[in-house]
Amino acid sequence: MNVRESLLVYTRSIVNLFNKSDFSREYIDLVMGVWLLHFSHAVYAHWISLHDGVNIKTSAKAPLMPLCSTHSAFIDALVHSESFHHNIDQAIRLVRSSACLDIGAFDPRPVDIQLGDKNSDSRVGLEKFKSRKPKLLITSPYVKCSSWQWCWKIFFWRLWALSDDLQYPIHSTVLPDWKWRIKHAMAFGKVESFEDCVKALTSLFLPAVFLEGLTQVRNTIHEWKLPRPSALYSANALHGNPVFSILAADWRERGSKLLYHQHGGSYGMDRIHAVEDFESRVADRFYTFGWRSSKSHVTPLSPPLPDASARKKRQVVLLNCVCFPKYVYRLHFHPMPGTIEIMIRETCAFLENCADHSLILVRPYFDDYGWGMTEKLRNAAPGAKYDEGANVFRRYTESELVVHNYLGTSWLETMAMNIPTVCFYDASVYQFRDEVSSIIDKLESVGIVHRSGLSASRFVNDIRGNIKNWWNGADVQRARIEFTDKYANYSSDWAHEWKKEFKMILDSA
Repeated sequence: MNVRESLLVYTRSIVNLFNKSDFSREYIDLVMGVWLLHFSHAVYAHWISLHDGVNIKTSAKAPLMPLCSTHSAFIDALVHSESFHHNIDQAIRLVRSSACLDIGAFDPRPVDIQLGDKNSDSRVGLEKFKSRKPKLLITSPYVKCSSWQWCWKIFFWRLWALSDDLQYPIHSTVLPDWKWRIKHAMAFGKVESFEDCVKALTSLFLPAVFLEGLTQVRNTIHEWKLPRPSALYSANALHGNPVFSILAADWRERGSKLLYHQHGGSYGMDRIHAVEDFESRVADRFYTFGWRSSKSHVTPLSPPLPDASARKKRQVVLLNCVCFPKYVYRLHFHPMPGTIEIMIRETCAFLENCADHSLILVRPYFDDYGWGMTEKLRNAAPGAKYDEGANVFRRYTESELVVHNYLGTSWLETMAMNIPTVCFYDASVYQFRDEVSSIIDKLESVGIVHRSGLSASRFVNDIRGNIKNWWNGADVQRARIEFTDKYANYSSDWAHEWKKEFKMILDSA
């Protein structure tokens, strides 16, 4: 039994024990699996650092250990809070030494569980849901077409489908049961393996919505008496919407199908992709952007082609940047602490070596995570302009060339939109599946993909004044199409494909 499966079984046991319930393994996986993924990865990063004698930089004094209310609150703390990582570090040290956990070290204050939109009047939405009795519920889809296009399609599907993000407000205040949590954490004695460590810490860190507040939240949801659809579709809701997760788990046990869609880059490409594994594991049908798998329930379903028309075409190179947190929140083949610094240096190197800074438009990432990256970019290219936050797809279509400083979702979008695209990445960070490596090599051979910011800048300098001819060249377009067919198969005819797929699922149900 691997650590993931063992941790899932253990979590099921403590949740059932606390709530006097009998949730199935599949139920717990669907509701809490994505939290267990991020939590176990974060704990592993600390475990390895302590095992190797490396101290993760944290505050000198241990703060009271808080109890996160939800998965979203946990991720926010994991990404932004140095003291939260200190809590994880200290908890590992204590369970490894079999020291008695002092209840005084835990924050005793009540925890507010706030789900949905607290300012909304839920009555209208609930009544619409009940009166429509949809066969298909669509929640938090991955759609980058215009809002009117999406609303128009939903209007035509109204006899059998309902789009509802389930943001009905739920508020519950619970007291952390630290005595119970500590008892189960200490049951492992002196832990000597990562498996026992992450189990012990699960008892301490499991968000309140999954333990103290679970029964009350589920009871509130059941009081709504929403009609059960034959199928639920989403691409994002399992990552921050406990209402959707609980409804999906409850309804799935009664026969509803869970349809889930890839929502970003590197799915089907990375040698290991934990989020892809989770989503495809809990779904009855998992949709990709074009790639296929040996699993029969994994199948392509084209996402909507991003829609934005350029107000004007400009002779500008758009540098589209990403940044990552200073702390490990998931083990993934993308820059993490220790290599994020390299990504920032390579991005600065790209700017420094571009021939004409006046023709560069930089779009910094919305969250700097404390790296000071935007300031570093400004120092590298004082003459460049900086984006003020316009619609990103409009910026893509307005630009002569779009450059990405990583391999994620954004380059899939510009490649699919047939916008001249250049990417640079750290080849020591990314590892691809065997069937992907040859395609990446072809993209590199035609100048789309580069292994350093310096290489990308030299290439951009060489093609300036000739970007259109380069991009429309037979070799470039052949490589682009081979890539997008498998990994970025966005479509303007997506609605027809979706309707056909959903009708097939509903008819079989």
